[in-house]
Amino acid sequence: MTREELLALVNKEVDTTKFKSLSQKTINEELDDVLEDFGDDEAANAKLVTKLANRLKRMDGNLHKNVSDEIKKSKEEAERKKKEEEEERRRREDNKDDDPDDKYSKLLEKIEALEKANAERDKKAARNATIESVKAGLKDKFDKANLEMKNYFLNAAIAKLEIPDEDADIDDLVSKAEKIYTAEYKEATGENGIPAKGQRSSGGGSSTDDDKFMDEVAERRKKRYGGGEDKK
Repeated sequence: MTREELLALVNKEVDTTKFKSLSQKTINEELDDVLEDFGDDEAANAKLVTKLANRLKRMDGNLHKNVSDEIKKSKEEAERKKKEEEEERRRREDNKDDDPDDKYSKLLEKIEALEKANAERDKKAARNATIESVKAGLKDKFDKANLEMKNYFLNAAIAKLEIPDEDADIDDLVSKAEKIYTAEYKEATGENGIPAKGQRSSGGGSSTDDDKFMDEVAERRKKRYGGGEDKK
């Protein structure tokens, strides 16, 4: 009897093509192991076929169960690990405020923010100090030259002056502020230079009051460039 003939007899009792786990290689090996047991006794041969068919069916069932059990075990292990990781993540989230490293990081952030605020404050204070020094220097220069100073033009000059954040040269800034002041004054008044203290302007005024002075400047600009009420 050949392997193929024995397989045909076995398939009459159990369809091996429907086995879920047992491979054809294993089936063939089982068939080969019993081929020499077959003889001329048909009844004995039939018992051997039935016995072999049952064994193959049992082997497939056991193997299928083992595979299923391993798959189930693997899934359960994966779910267990996933659950443990999720619990660990929640635990870290719950204990985040108690984490020394996290507290240290937050403290560093606060210190850096405080240092930045202090640096900005110091920078602003230094700039204001420079501005006051330039104003004082320019006023002193005008006083020594006996020139009249108007706060309007002084503030305009300071506003246009480029002041460095550090290493400011006050003398240089005073000279630049003086040039800006002079240019602004000439542009606004139409005069050739800054008048001496107490000198009566071309408009007849000699007041040191800035508001009155600017009214006089506005009046002179009207006369110079035109303006006033429309004539009907």
